[in-house]
Amino acid sequence: MKISEQRDEQMFMDSRPEMRRLATDLEEAIGPENVTRFPDMQIDGLSPVLLVRPGTRSETAQCLEICSRSGAHVIPAGLMTWLECGNPVRSADVVLSLSRMNRVVDYSPADLTIWAEAGMTMSDLERTTRKQNQWLPLDPPGDGTVGATVACGSSGPLRFGFGTPRDYVIGLRLAHVDGTETKSGGRVVKNVAGYGLNKLYIGSFGTLAVITEVILKLRPVPETSATVIATAPEPQTIQSLASRIMAGRLRPASLFVLNQAMASQLGLAARGGAMLVRFTESEPAVADQIDHLRRLVDCTDSALAMADPADRELWSRVTDVEAGQAVALKCSVAVSRIAQSLEICSRRFPEAQSVADIGMGLVRMGIESGDLDIIGRVKLLRSDVESIGGTLIIERAPSFIRLEADAWGDPGPEIKIMRAIKQKYDPNSSLSPGRFVSGI
Repeated sequence: MKISEQRDEQMFMDSRPEMRRLATDLEEAIGPENVTRFPDMQIDGLSPVLLVRPGTRSETAQCLEICSRSGAHVIPAGLMTWLECGNPVRSADVVLSLSRMNRVVDYSPADLTIWAEAGMTMSDLERTTRKQNQWLPLDPPGDGTVGATVACGSSGPLRFGFGTPRDYVIGLRLAHVDGTETKSGGRVVKNVAGYGLNKLYIGSFGTLAVITEVILKLRPVPETSATVIATAPEPQTIQSLASRIMAGRLRPASLFVLNQAMASQLGLAARGGAMLVRFTESEPAVADQIDHLRRLVDCTDSALAMADPADRELWSRVTDVEAGQAVALKCSVAVSRIAQSLEICSRRFPEAQSVADIGMGLVRMGIESGDLDIIGRVKLLRSDVESIGGTLIIERAPSFIRLEADAWGDPGPEIKIMRAIKQKYDPNSSLSPGRFVSGI
Protein backbone atom coordinates (compact mmCIF):
# COMPACT_ATOMS: atom_id res chain seq x y z
CA MET A 1 0.00 0.00 0.00
CA LYS A 2 1.28 3.42 -0.93
CA ILE A 3 2.05 5.93 1.85
CA SER A 4 -0.49 8.39 0.40
CA GLU A 5 -3.18 5.70 0.48
CA GLN A 6 -2.35 4.85 4.10
CA ARG A 7 -2.61 8.54 4.96
CA ASP A 8 -6.01 8.86 3.24
CA GLU A 9 -7.35 5.79 5.04
CA GLN A 10 -6.11 7.02 8.40
CA MET A 11 -7.77 10.39 7.80
CA PHE A 12 -11.01 8.60 6.96
CA MET A 13 -10.86 6.53 10.14
CA ASP A 14 -10.11 9.64 12.18
CA SER A 15 -13.13 11.40 10.68
CA ARG A 16 -15.38 8.44 11.36
CA PRO A 17 -14.31 6.92 14.69
CA GLU A 18 -17.35 4.62 14.65
CA MET A 19 -15.82 2.85 11.62
CA ARG A 20 -12.53 2.40 13.45
CA ARG A 21 -14.35 0.86 16.40
CA LEU A 22 -16.37 -1.32 14.04
CA ALA A 23 -13.23 -2.64 12.36
CA THR A 24 -11.62 -3.38 15.71
CA ASP A 25 -14.70 -5.16 17.06
CA LEU A 26 -15.01 -7.31 13.93
CA GLU A 27 -11.31 -8.19 14.03
CA GLU A 28 -11.67 -9.29 17.64
CA ALA A 29 -14.72 -11.38 16.76
CA ILE A 30 -13.42 -13.34 13.77
CA GLY A 31 -9.70 -12.57 13.61
CA PRO A 32 -7.86 -9.72 11.87
CA GLU A 33 -6.90 -12.03 9.00
CA ASN A 34 -10.57 -12.27 8.06
CA VAL A 35 -11.23 -8.52 8.01
CA THR A 36 -9.91 -6.37 5.17
CA ARG A 37 -9.91 -2.63 5.68
CA PHE A 38 -10.58 -0.53 2.59
CA PRO A 39 -10.91 -3.43 0.12
CA ASP A 40 -10.21 -2.62 -3.51
CA MET A 41 -13.82 -2.83 -4.68
CA GLN A 42 -16.82 -0.71 -5.53
CA ILE A 43 -20.56 -1.39 -5.41
CA ASP A 44 -22.73 0.95 -7.44
CA GLY A 45 -20.06 3.63 -7.19
CA LEU A 46 -19.69 3.21 -3.41
CA SER A 47 -16.47 2.08 -1.70
CA PRO A 48 -17.06 -0.29 1.24
CA VAL A 49 -14.87 0.35 4.27
CA LEU A 50 -14.60 -3.31 5.30
CA LEU A 51 -14.69 -6.77 3.73
CA VAL A 52 -15.55 -9.37 6.36
CA ARG A 53 -15.32 -13.17 5.97
CA PRO A 54 -16.86 -15.09 8.88
CA GLY A 55 -16.16 -18.82 9.07
CA THR A 56 -19.29 -20.14 10.78
CA ARG A 57 -22.96 -19.27 11.04
CA SER A 58 -22.48 -18.07 14.64
CA GLU A 59 -19.66 -15.77 13.51
CA THR A 60 -21.95 -14.45 10.78
CA ALA A 61 -24.62 -13.62 13.34
CA GLN A 62 -22.02 -12.01 15.60
CA CYS A 63 -20.75 -9.84 12.74
CA LEU A 64 -24.28 -8.68 11.95
CA GLU A 65 -24.91 -7.78 15.59
CA ILE A 66 -21.69 -5.75 15.73
CA CYS A 67 -22.56 -3.94 12.49
CA SER A 68 -26.07 -3.26 13.74
CA ARG A 69 -24.72 -1.63 16.93
CA SER A 70 -22.58 0.66 14.79
CA GLY A 71 -25.36 1.51 12.38
CA ALA A 72 -23.32 0.09 9.48
CA HIS A 73 -24.98 -0.96 6.25
CA VAL A 74 -24.10 -4.51 5.22
CA ILE A 75 -24.00 -6.09 1.76
CA PRO A 76 -24.25 -9.91 2.00
CA ALA A 77 -22.19 -11.73 -0.62
CA GLY A 78 -20.82 -15.07 -1.72
CA LEU A 79 -18.06 -14.95 -4.32
CA MET A 80 -18.88 -11.26 -4.94
CA THR A 81 -19.68 -11.72 -8.63
CA TRP A 82 -23.24 -10.34 -8.45
CA LEU A 83 -22.81 -7.38 -6.10
CA GLU A 84 -24.30 -4.95 -8.61
CA CYS A 85 -27.75 -6.40 -9.21
CA GLY A 86 -31.19 -5.02 -8.52
CA ASN A 87 -31.48 -1.31 -7.82
CA PRO A 88 -28.31 0.58 -6.76
CA VAL A 89 -27.74 0.33 -3.02
CA ARG A 90 -27.89 3.58 -1.06
CA SER A 91 -25.02 2.73 1.26
CA ALA A 92 -22.35 0.01 1.54
CA ASP A 93 -20.14 0.10 4.62
CA VAL A 94 -19.40 -3.60 5.04
CA VAL A 95 -19.36 -6.46 2.57
CA LEU A 96 -20.12 -9.71 4.39
CA SER A 97 -18.74 -12.56 2.29
CA LEU A 98 -19.55 -16.16 3.22
CA SER A 99 -16.90 -17.58 0.89
CA ARG A 100 -15.09 -19.30 3.80
CA MET A 101 -18.28 -21.16 4.71
CA ASN A 102 -17.99 -23.78 1.97
CA ARG A 103 -18.43 -27.09 3.76
CA VAL A 104 -21.01 -29.90 3.69
CA VAL A 105 -22.72 -30.01 7.08
CA ASP A 106 -24.49 -33.31 6.47
CA TYR A 107 -25.20 -35.50 3.46
CA SER A 108 -27.70 -38.36 3.53
CA PRO A 109 -27.70 -40.12 0.12
CA ALA A 110 -30.36 -42.57 1.31
CA ASP A 111 -32.72 -39.67 2.00
CA LEU A 112 -31.67 -37.70 -1.10
CA THR A 113 -30.86 -34.63 1.02
CA ILE A 114 -27.76 -32.53 1.55
CA TRP A 115 -27.06 -29.79 4.10
CA ALA A 116 -24.45 -27.30 2.91
CA GLU A 117 -23.01 -24.01 4.07
CA ALA A 118 -24.08 -21.06 1.97
CA GLY A 119 -20.59 -20.31 0.65
CA MET A 120 -20.21 -23.68 -1.07
CA THR A 121 -20.11 -23.31 -4.85
CA MET A 122 -22.67 -25.03 -7.02
CA SER A 123 -19.91 -26.91 -8.83
CA ASP A 124 -18.47 -28.25 -5.56
CA LEU A 125 -21.95 -29.33 -4.50
CA GLU A 126 -22.39 -31.17 -7.78
CA ARG A 127 -19.03 -32.93 -7.47
CA THR A 128 -20.06 -34.14 -4.03
CA THR A 129 -23.49 -35.45 -5.02
CA ARG A 130 -22.38 -36.98 -8.35
CA LYS A 131 -20.25 -39.46 -6.43
CA GLN A 132 -23.54 -40.91 -5.20
CA ASN A 133 -25.18 -40.63 -8.64
CA GLN A 134 -27.35 -37.77 -7.38
CA TRP A 135 -27.70 -34.15 -8.44
CA LEU A 136 -29.37 -30.83 -7.78
CA PRO A 137 -30.99 -29.94 -11.14
CA LEU A 138 -30.37 -26.21 -10.95
CA ASP A 139 -28.16 -24.56 -13.57
CA PRO A 140 -28.08 -20.79 -12.92
CA PRO A 141 -25.63 -18.54 -14.79
CA GLY A 142 -22.03 -18.76 -13.64
CA ASP A 143 -20.66 -20.85 -10.82
CA GLY A 144 -22.11 -19.01 -7.86
CA THR A 145 -22.55 -20.18 -4.31
CA VAL A 146 -25.46 -22.17 -2.96
CA GLY A 147 -26.48 -19.22 -0.77
CA ALA A 148 -26.43 -16.74 -3.65
CA THR A 149 -28.41 -19.11 -5.87
CA VAL A 150 -31.10 -19.39 -3.20
CA ALA A 151 -31.06 -15.73 -2.17
CA CYS A 152 -31.47 -14.61 -5.80
CA GLY A 153 -33.85 -17.43 -6.76
CA SER A 154 -31.58 -18.18 -9.72
CA SER A 155 -32.33 -20.87 -12.28
CA GLY A 156 -31.33 -21.76 -15.82
CA PRO A 157 -32.42 -23.81 -18.86
CA LEU A 158 -33.40 -26.82 -16.71
CA ARG A 159 -36.18 -24.77 -15.11
CA PHE A 160 -38.91 -26.05 -17.45
CA GLY A 161 -38.24 -29.70 -16.69
CA PHE A 162 -37.03 -29.53 -13.10
CA GLY A 163 -38.07 -26.28 -11.42
CA THR A 164 -36.41 -23.52 -9.39
CA PRO A 165 -34.71 -23.24 -5.96
CA ARG A 166 -38.15 -23.05 -4.33
CA ASP A 167 -38.72 -26.65 -5.43
CA TYR A 168 -35.55 -27.96 -3.74
CA VAL A 169 -34.95 -25.93 -0.58
CA ILE A 170 -36.42 -27.78 2.40
CA GLY A 171 -34.57 -25.97 5.15
CA LEU A 172 -32.63 -22.78 5.83
CA ARG A 173 -30.42 -21.47 8.61
CA LEU A 174 -30.42 -17.67 8.89
CA ALA A 175 -28.58 -14.87 10.65
CA HIS A 176 -30.54 -11.69 11.32
CA VAL A 177 -29.45 -8.07 11.67
CA ASP A 178 -29.80 -8.14 15.47
CA GLY A 179 -27.45 -11.12 15.78
CA THR A 180 -30.13 -13.74 16.34
CA GLU A 181 -30.22 -17.01 14.43
CA THR A 182 -33.33 -18.81 13.20
CA LYS A 183 -34.20 -21.78 11.04
CA SER A 184 -37.04 -22.63 8.71
CA GLY A 185 -37.99 -26.01 7.32
CA GLY A 186 -36.06 -29.10 8.31
CA ARG A 187 -33.74 -31.91 7.29
CA VAL A 188 -36.31 -34.26 5.81
CA VAL A 189 -38.66 -33.71 2.89
CA LYS A 190 -41.75 -34.68 4.91
CA ASN A 191 -41.07 -32.08 7.60
CA VAL A 192 -43.34 -29.13 6.84
CA ALA A 193 -42.76 -27.12 10.04
CA GLY A 194 -41.57 -23.72 8.90
CA TYR A 195 -41.39 -24.87 5.28
CA GLY A 196 -43.46 -21.93 4.02
CA LEU A 197 -40.99 -19.45 5.51
CA ASN A 198 -38.32 -20.72 3.11
CA LYS A 199 -40.15 -19.01 0.26
CA LEU A 200 -39.95 -15.68 2.05
CA TYR A 201 -36.15 -15.67 1.87
CA ILE A 202 -35.71 -17.32 -1.54
CA GLY A 203 -35.41 -14.49 -4.05
CA SER A 204 -35.15 -11.76 -1.39
CA PHE A 205 -31.62 -10.82 -2.56
CA GLY A 206 -30.22 -10.71 0.95
CA THR A 207 -32.48 -7.88 2.08
CA LEU A 208 -34.24 -9.69 4.94
CA ALA A 209 -31.55 -11.91 6.50
CA VAL A 210 -28.30 -13.65 5.64
CA ILE A 211 -28.68 -17.26 4.57
CA THR A 212 -25.91 -19.22 6.30
CA GLU A 213 -26.84 -22.84 5.55
CA VAL A 214 -29.17 -24.55 3.11
CA ILE A 215 -30.81 -27.97 3.20
CA LEU A 216 -31.71 -29.29 -0.24
CA LYS A 217 -33.48 -32.29 -1.65
CA LEU A 218 -31.77 -34.05 -4.53
CA ARG A 219 -32.69 -36.28 -7.46
CA PRO A 220 -31.08 -39.37 -8.95
CA VAL A 221 -28.93 -38.47 -11.97
CA PRO A 222 -30.91 -39.19 -15.17
CA GLU A 223 -29.70 -42.07 -17.26
CA THR A 224 -28.96 -39.96 -20.31
CA SER A 225 -29.35 -36.52 -21.84
CA ALA A 226 -29.60 -35.50 -25.49
CA THR A 227 -30.14 -32.22 -27.29
CA VAL A 228 -31.75 -31.77 -30.70
CA ILE A 229 -30.98 -28.61 -32.67
CA ALA A 230 -33.55 -27.28 -35.15
CA THR A 231 -32.68 -24.47 -37.57
CA ALA A 232 -34.71 -22.60 -40.17
CA PRO A 233 -34.21 -19.51 -42.34
CA GLU A 234 -37.38 -17.89 -40.98
CA PRO A 235 -37.82 -17.23 -37.23
CA GLN A 236 -41.56 -17.87 -37.57
CA THR A 237 -40.82 -21.45 -38.62
CA ILE A 238 -38.86 -22.10 -35.45
CA GLN A 239 -41.54 -20.51 -33.28
CA SER A 240 -44.23 -22.60 -34.97
CA LEU A 241 -42.30 -25.79 -34.29
CA ALA A 242 -41.83 -24.79 -30.65
CA SER A 243 -45.60 -24.21 -30.35
CA ARG A 244 -46.30 -27.69 -31.76
CA ILE A 245 -43.90 -29.24 -29.27
CA MET A 246 -45.61 -27.46 -26.38
CA ALA A 247 -49.03 -28.59 -27.59
CA GLY A 248 -47.98 -32.21 -28.13
CA ARG A 249 -46.98 -35.08 -25.90
CA LEU A 250 -43.27 -34.25 -25.78
CA ARG A 251 -41.94 -33.19 -22.40
CA PRO A 252 -38.42 -31.82 -22.82
CA ALA A 253 -36.27 -30.73 -19.91
CA SER A 254 -35.40 -27.56 -21.84
CA LEU A 255 -36.99 -25.90 -24.85
CA PHE A 256 -35.21 -22.77 -26.05
CA VAL A 257 -35.47 -20.55 -29.11
CA LEU A 258 -32.41 -18.46 -30.02
CA ASN A 259 -32.52 -15.34 -32.13
CA GLN A 260 -30.23 -15.00 -35.13
CA ALA A 261 -27.54 -13.11 -33.21
CA MET A 262 -27.28 -15.82 -30.55
CA ALA A 263 -27.57 -18.70 -33.04
CA SER A 264 -24.77 -17.18 -35.11
CA GLN A 265 -22.64 -16.65 -32.02
CA LEU A 266 -22.95 -20.38 -31.26
CA GLY A 267 -22.32 -21.36 -34.90
CA LEU A 268 -25.76 -22.94 -35.25
CA ALA A 269 -27.39 -20.81 -37.96
CA ALA A 270 -26.17 -18.02 -40.24
CA ARG A 271 -29.68 -16.61 -40.62
CA GLY A 272 -33.11 -17.16 -39.19
CA GLY A 273 -32.83 -18.73 -35.77
CA ALA A 274 -32.41 -21.97 -33.91
CA MET A 275 -34.20 -24.06 -31.32
CA LEU A 276 -32.65 -26.35 -28.72
CA VAL A 277 -34.69 -29.24 -27.36
CA ARG A 278 -33.13 -31.21 -24.49
CA PHE A 279 -34.43 -34.52 -23.21
CA THR A 280 -33.15 -35.85 -19.87
CA GLU A 281 -34.57 -39.23 -18.85
CA SER A 282 -33.94 -42.95 -19.31
CA GLU A 283 -32.32 -43.98 -22.59
CA PRO A 284 -35.52 -45.58 -24.03
CA ALA A 285 -37.61 -42.54 -23.09
CA VAL A 286 -35.12 -40.13 -24.66
CA ALA A 287 -34.88 -42.19 -27.85
CA ASP A 288 -38.68 -42.37 -28.13
CA GLN A 289 -39.09 -38.60 -27.73
CA ILE A 290 -36.39 -37.84 -30.30
CA ASP A 291 -38.12 -40.14 -32.81
CA HIS A 292 -41.42 -38.39 -32.15
CA LEU A 293 -39.77 -35.00 -32.62
CA ARG A 294 -38.34 -36.06 -35.98
CA ARG A 295 -41.82 -37.05 -37.18
CA LEU A 296 -43.13 -33.69 -36.00
CA VAL A 297 -40.73 -31.63 -38.09
CA ASP A 298 -41.40 -30.62 -41.68
CA CYS A 299 -37.96 -31.16 -43.15
CA THR A 300 -38.72 -28.91 -46.12
CA ASP A 301 -38.82 -25.87 -43.83
CA SER A 302 -36.31 -26.73 -41.12
CA ALA A 303 -33.41 -29.02 -40.36
CA LEU A 304 -32.65 -31.17 -37.31
CA ALA A 305 -29.29 -32.19 -35.93
CA MET A 306 -28.08 -33.84 -32.76
CA ALA A 307 -25.80 -31.85 -30.51
CA ASP A 308 -22.59 -33.39 -29.33
CA PRO A 309 -23.38 -35.89 -26.55
CA ALA A 310 -21.28 -33.72 -24.26
CA ASP A 311 -23.69 -30.81 -24.67
CA ARG A 312 -22.84 -29.13 -21.35
CA GLU A 313 -20.76 -26.41 -23.05
CA LEU A 314 -23.59 -25.56 -25.44
CA TRP A 315 -26.10 -25.14 -22.64
CA SER A 316 -23.60 -23.25 -20.52
CA ARG A 317 -23.25 -20.63 -23.25
CA VAL A 318 -27.05 -20.38 -23.58
CA THR A 319 -27.33 -19.94 -19.81
CA ASP A 320 -24.69 -17.20 -19.82
CA VAL A 321 -26.25 -15.32 -22.74
CA GLU A 322 -25.31 -12.01 -21.11
CA ALA A 323 -21.68 -12.98 -20.44
CA GLY A 324 -19.39 -10.17 -21.56
CA GLN A 325 -22.36 -7.90 -22.26
CA ALA A 326 -22.92 -4.56 -20.53
CA VAL A 327 -26.65 -5.03 -19.94
CA ALA A 328 -28.69 -8.14 -19.10
CA LEU A 329 -32.50 -8.03 -19.30
CA LYS A 330 -35.14 -10.62 -18.47
CA CYS A 331 -38.74 -10.48 -19.67
CA SER A 332 -41.40 -12.72 -18.16
CA VAL A 333 -44.75 -13.27 -19.88
CA ALA A 334 -47.49 -15.86 -20.06
CA VAL A 335 -46.38 -18.89 -22.12
CA SER A 336 -49.08 -18.10 -24.66
CA ARG A 337 -47.46 -14.68 -25.20
CA ILE A 338 -43.87 -15.82 -25.63
CA ALA A 339 -43.82 -15.48 -29.43
CA GLN A 340 -45.20 -11.94 -29.15
CA SER A 341 -42.64 -11.12 -26.48
CA LEU A 342 -39.82 -12.33 -28.72
CA GLU A 343 -41.01 -10.06 -31.51
CA ILE A 344 -41.20 -7.07 -29.15
CA CYS A 345 -37.69 -7.69 -27.83
CA SER A 346 -36.31 -8.07 -31.35
CA ARG A 347 -37.90 -4.80 -32.41
CA ARG A 348 -36.57 -2.78 -29.48
CA PHE A 349 -33.13 -4.43 -29.36
CA PRO A 350 -32.35 -5.99 -32.76
CA GLU A 351 -28.64 -6.10 -31.88
CA ALA A 352 -29.13 -8.14 -28.69
CA GLN A 353 -28.28 -11.78 -28.20
CA SER A 354 -31.58 -13.30 -27.04
CA VAL A 355 -32.73 -16.68 -25.78
CA ALA A 356 -36.33 -17.61 -25.01
CA ASP A 357 -37.36 -20.30 -22.54
CA ILE A 358 -40.52 -21.31 -24.37
CA GLY A 359 -41.85 -23.52 -21.61
CA MET A 360 -41.54 -20.84 -18.92
CA GLY A 361 -42.36 -17.68 -20.89
CA LEU A 362 -38.97 -16.07 -20.28
CA VAL A 363 -36.78 -14.05 -22.63
CA ARG A 364 -33.25 -13.14 -21.59
CA MET A 365 -31.07 -10.71 -23.51
CA GLY A 366 -27.47 -9.62 -23.48
CA ILE A 367 -26.77 -6.14 -24.87
CA GLU A 368 -23.22 -5.00 -25.58
CA SER A 369 -23.76 -1.27 -25.17
CA GLY A 370 -24.33 0.35 -21.80
CA ASP A 371 -24.71 3.90 -23.07
CA LEU A 372 -27.26 6.49 -21.97
CA ASP A 373 -29.60 5.79 -24.89
CA ILE A 374 -30.25 2.34 -23.43
CA ILE A 375 -32.34 3.90 -20.65
CA GLY A 376 -35.10 5.12 -22.97
CA ARG A 377 -35.14 1.88 -24.92
CA VAL A 378 -35.42 -0.20 -21.75
CA LYS A 379 -38.35 1.93 -20.59
CA LEU A 380 -40.09 1.48 -23.93
CA LEU A 381 -39.50 -2.27 -23.87
CA ARG A 382 -40.88 -2.49 -20.32
CA SER A 383 -43.99 -0.62 -21.42
CA ASP A 384 -44.43 -2.99 -24.38
CA VAL A 385 -43.99 -6.08 -22.22
CA GLU A 386 -46.33 -4.81 -19.52
CA SER A 387 -48.97 -4.12 -22.19
CA ILE A 388 -49.20 -7.89 -22.79
CA GLY A 389 -49.28 -8.70 -19.08
CA GLY A 390 -45.57 -9.30 -18.56
CA THR A 391 -42.71 -7.85 -16.55
CA LEU A 392 -39.16 -6.76 -17.31
CA ILE A 393 -36.21 -6.94 -14.91
CA ILE A 394 -32.77 -5.44 -15.41
CA GLU A 395 -30.58 -8.26 -14.17
CA ARG A 396 -27.32 -6.41 -14.67
CA ALA A 397 -26.37 -2.97 -16.02
CA PRO A 398 -24.31 0.07 -15.04
CA SER A 399 -25.77 1.68 -11.94
CA PHE A 400 -26.99 4.81 -13.75
CA ILE A 401 -29.17 2.65 -16.00
CA ARG A 402 -30.63 0.69 -13.09
CA LEU A 403 -31.24 3.92 -11.21
CA GLU A 404 -33.01 5.73 -14.04
CA ALA A 405 -34.89 2.79 -15.57
CA ASP A 406 -35.50 0.94 -12.26
CA ALA A 407 -34.27 -2.64 -12.15
CA TRP A 408 -37.60 -4.11 -11.07
CA GLY A 409 -40.41 -1.94 -12.40
CA ASP A 410 -43.67 -1.17 -10.62
CA PRO A 411 -44.67 -4.03 -8.25
CA GLY A 412 -48.24 -2.77 -7.86
CA PRO A 413 -50.22 -2.90 -4.61
CA GLU A 414 -48.07 -5.77 -3.29
CA ILE A 415 -45.44 -3.20 -2.37
CA LYS A 416 -47.31 -2.47 0.89
CA ILE A 417 -46.82 -6.08 1.99
CA MET A 418 -43.18 -6.04 0.90
CA ARG A 419 -42.47 -2.88 2.89
CA ALA A 420 -44.15 -4.32 5.97
CA ILE A 421 -42.02 -7.48 5.76
CA LYS A 422 -38.83 -5.43 5.35
CA GLN A 423 -39.78 -3.28 8.33
CA LYS A 424 -40.31 -6.36 10.49
CA TYR A 425 -37.11 -8.20 9.59
CA ASP A 426 -34.78 -5.24 8.96
CA PRO A 427 -36.33 -2.11 10.53
CA ASN A 428 -33.25 0.08 10.00
CA SER A 429 -32.67 -1.10 6.44
CA SER A 430 -29.22 -2.40 7.34
CA LEU A 431 -29.07 -5.14 4.68
CA SER A 432 -28.51 -4.10 1.07
CA PRO A 433 -30.47 -0.85 1.50
CA GLY A 434 -32.33 0.12 -1.67
CA ARG A 435 -31.52 -3.00 -3.69
CA PHE A 436 -34.94 -4.62 -3.79
CA VAL A 437 -38.24 -3.59 -5.36
CA SER A 438 -39.12 0.12 -5.05
CA GLY A 439 -35.85 0.80 -3.27
CA ILE A 440 -36.59 -1.47 -0.29
